[in-house]
Amino acid sequence: MLNTKPIRTWLGTIVLRCPPCSWGKCIFCGYARDCNVQTQPSPKDFLEQFRYYFERYGTPDHLEIYNSGSFLDDRQIPLSSRIAIFRYLHERKVRSIAIESRPEYIRPDNLISLLAEYKGHLTVCIGLEVADDIALKKLRKGFSLKNVEKAQSLLKSMGLLSRAYILAGAPFTQSAVHRAIESVQYAKRLGFDEISLLAAYPMEGTPGYELWKKGEWRLLDLEEFEDIVMAARQIMPSIDVSCVGLMKFVKRSREPNIK
Repeated sequence: MLNTKPIRTWLGTIVLRCPPCSWGKCIFCGYARDCNVQTQPSPKDFLEQFRYYFERYGTPDHLEIYNSGSFLDDRQIPLSSRIAIFRYLHERKVRSIAIESRPEYIRPDNLISLLAEYKGHLTVCIGLEVADDIALKKLRKGFSLKNVEKAQSLLKSMGLLSRAYILAGAPFTQSAVHRAIESVQYAKRLGFDEISLLAAYPMEGTPGYELWKKGEWRLLDLEEFEDIVMAARQIMPSIDVSCVGLMKFVKRSREPNIK
């Protein structure tokens, strides 16, 4: 019997149970392990996951929807299910939604079909990680900065909000502090409405974890991440930051000063 509970939920966020990311090659990402679904859920199955969320938390003003990959990928969430989800969230009067997608799925047809069902605010999030094509290739992201620029241009032309995820201290990024700051500047220039700065850390079961174990990937220390955050907030004061995962791996005598 198909499990119709989401993988995880917390206030304002749902992680959907669905097939894994179709790309699934990024060397630092271990989220595909969460998705062990072999049978594609039906639209009804997906709605049951949202009903589970609403029974626990009620109707939020804003809902972050994650699926350990791309919400706009037909192989993870078919169009019929995406339409049903957006129609349901419109009926439940959720005022704003955020979804995540790789750039190649951010197409007019994918977005128009959803906007026909939902009249609230939609934010589309892209895992940019680092504004460097060489690093992106080594990280096995499978897209280039040109792909990001094309997707962001489309989102702006359609009047949609956008968010870029920057991965500070990712493997293969030379001069990690400088590169992270450059990446924030790049995202700002492209006109992303929101930027989330995340401290990279090794996720077990990934090639990145093996690099770290062999000493081939040096993680950021607290002071370096704080320097990045301070510089990033000069560029975009509202930037969102997190180093929760990194804190499991670095020695510290205090909590990070990033509030």
